[in-house]
Amino acid sequence: METGDDKRQKSFGCRKRIGIVEQLELFVKKTEQLLLLLEDEKSFADREQFISQVNQIIGERDDIINHLPSLATLIDNQVRQDILHKETRIKILISGYFDKIKNDLKKLQLQKRKNIAYSNPYGNLSADGMFLDKKK
Repeated sequence: METGDDKRQKSFGCRKRIGIVEQLELFVKKTEQLLLLLEDEKSFADREQFISQVNQIIGERDDIINHLPSLATLIDNQVRQDILHKETRIKILISGYFDKIKNDLKKLQLQKRKNIAYSNPYGNLSADGMFLDKKK
């Protein structure tokens, strides 16, 4: 019976053969690819494709990160600072896109409520008021 480690070695066996430096270079390459995609405002026009591409690259990066040993002592300070700067930039861009999507969803829901109110103007009337004619 295969254990979880055996399955991981089979599915990521090629990655085991790749050295740590190559894995780090692949991680940096995927980080740059993600950053370029996020900085390209035109690619956000087709949101579904944009989101699937971002998810795919993030998944690939996550896979690489999970198989990297602790690199705190193996990489120099300049490379570490470069990676951290890119990570910060990526987080800022992703949160900006998330806010845009959230605002668009709010606008869509508001527009939906307005359309319903326009098509049925008396649908949301409350019956708690009463009119008293004070004329005698």
